[in-house]
Amino acid sequence: MFFSLTISLRESRAVLIHQLSKKLTQRLPFKLHGLAVRSTFHPSRSIFFVCTKKSVRVYDLLKTKLIKKLDTGLREASSIAVHPGGMIIFAIKLYCNHFLFYS
Repeated sequence: MFFSLTISLRESRAVLIHQLSKKLTQRLPFKLHGLAVRSTFHPSRSIFFVCTKKSVRVYDLLKTKLIKKLDTGLREASSIAVHPGGMIIFAIKLYCNHFLFYS
């Protein structure tokens, strides 16, 4: 079982991935562009999503490369969610009631 932790204190840009079965913690092997707000895994594939204030970046964990960069068009996104089917990504700005989705 894996879970991720997004650390966004001041100018820190750390996203950590924890593997409970091996008691292993590692940083992302990717350089983050912008301040990470939230991160999540794809429900069934080895894809990892990182939401920064301005964009959503989609990474392939097996190939360790960036798949896609999605610009939110928001001044500051505050959260991200992935549909259980994995085909739709939601970027949310809670402060001004904006809601975006990508398929």
